[in-house]
Parts: sequence; C-alpha cells; structure tokens
Amino acid sequence: MDTKNGIFLVDKEVGVSSRQVDNLLKKKFNLKATGHLGTLDPFASGLLIVFVNQGSKFATFFEDGFKTYLATLKLFIETDTLDSEGRIVRQDNKRIYKIDEINQVLNSFLGESEQIPPKYSALKINGVSAYQLMRNNQDFALKSRQITIKNIKLISYQDDEITFTVTCSKGTYIRSLGLDIAKKLGTVGYLTKLRRVQNGYFYVKDAKGVNELSIDDLISINELGKMFPLIQMDENLYRKVSNGAPIYLNHASDLISLYYQNELIAIYQRKYLNEYVSKKGFCYGN
Repeated sequence: MDTKNGIFLVDKEVGVSSRQVDNLLKKKFNLKATGHLGTLDPFASGLLIVFVNQGSKFATFFEDGFKTYLATLKLFIETDTLDSEGRIVRQDNKRIYKIDEINQVLNSFLGESEQIPPKYSALKINGVSAYQLMRNNQDFALKSRQITIKNIKLISYQDDEITFTVTCSKGTYIRSLGLDIAKKLGTVGYLTKLRRVQNGYFYVKDAKGVNELSIDDLISINELGKMFPLIQMDENLYRKVSNGAPIYLNHASDLISLYYQNELIAIYQRKYLNEYVSKKGFCYGN
C-alpha cells in the first residue's frame, strides 16, 4: 500500500490559512491530495489535522469530536470580525470585574445552547460565503445553531483581557462565544488570541510546524485503524471484505478494523446483531 496515506498533525502558525497549510504540505511531500479537518482562521494557531490521500476516509470518524481551545478575550472593544484582524465598530467604558463574576458568566455557557455564527465566516448563503457578502456590504442574517460547551475555565484576568480554555462541540465559533461572554458581562469584546490545543483524539503537543514535519511524521492509515478493535483476517474473509460483502462476527464493538497481512483493508460497522457491513474501504495501490 502506498505509504503516503494518513494524517499529519500540524501546529499551524498565526497568519497562515488552513488551506495554505494543505497546499504547503502537498508541495513539500509531492502528495496527490490533502485536506484538513476543522478550519482555523488565519489569526488562530494550533492543531490542524491534515488528511493525505486515503487518510481522508477517516474524517467521518473524527469530525464529531470535541475540540479544546485556549482563547484571550479583549473587553470593551468590538471589531466587525470579532477578532484582531477586523476594524473597531464599538467601544465601551472600562470597568473592573470580580473573579467570581467572570467565573459565573463562563459557567453559564456550560451545556447546550444556541449560538449565532459570526458574519465573517465561511458559512454559505445561497452558495456564497458569508464573509464575501460582508465585504460586498450585502445585508443577510445567519440562523442560530445548537452547540455544546463541555468545559470552560478561567485561566487569567488582567489588563482588560480574559484568558480561558473551552472544550466544545463541532460547529462552535469561539469568536462568537467571546462576544457572548462579553455581552453577559455587560460590555463588548473580541478575541486577540486563539489556539486549538486538542481535536478529538489528538493534541497539539504531538503536532509540529509545517517546516519541522518530515514524511516520517505521517500517521499511516494502518496506525489510524488501530483506534478500533483490530481483526487479522484469513484469506477467505479477506476475499469477502475486499469485495465489500457483509460479514458475520460475534464481537462486542460496533466498529472494527479488518487487516490482512498487517494492512488495513476496511472498517466495518455493526448493522444488526452479528452482521457487519463496510463503513470505509481501503485498497492496495492507492
């Protein structure tokens, strides 16, 4: 199997878009295809999972994972982009908050809630990105979406800035969360820093910058397959699985990784009782 199938764990630097990271890796390692999971804005840094070739087939298993961020919120100033790259649209009188007051506000976001995404985002409105509509001075509204905050914690409060960590569900915009926190404190705010430190199974401490990465840092699909219970197949079972046929096993797990001669061939999912069907297939020579 082509060894260039898997994922890179990238520690994205500030000032580079997620798409640029994909392209830099594609050029650096002469890859056929790259793509990332969970876009980071250019002003943000931290963990970016980049899929290489067949590694993209694992996206479905990672995309619903919770993400953890370290964010710094500047109070009393609001920008149109809700981050440090935008223009100031509102300023408020400064005041000093008690730590207990800030903690109470942060804790109020725990659990499920509705969030309105920022208008400067890649969300599509009739096929056009919201940020493009904003740049063209077109008026539009974005629908709220349900998000889940699993954990949120104050790290520091000084010089009109609140630094906090938050673990949240897919689709949560930390820029919008920052503004919502400021509003609950009776003022406005924008993010000056944002860093993703975790995405599902993966942590930024295990990631490297684009310039530091080597092809040896590619986590192969054979390694990724081990996230599920692993079954080594005999030749008869391999023939069935390689054709995508359902199989019958007495197994406790709903998802299983099927290997033949130590190569990942497919990931199967329980359909009914002992019947398993193909969820994702991998083949030689790709």
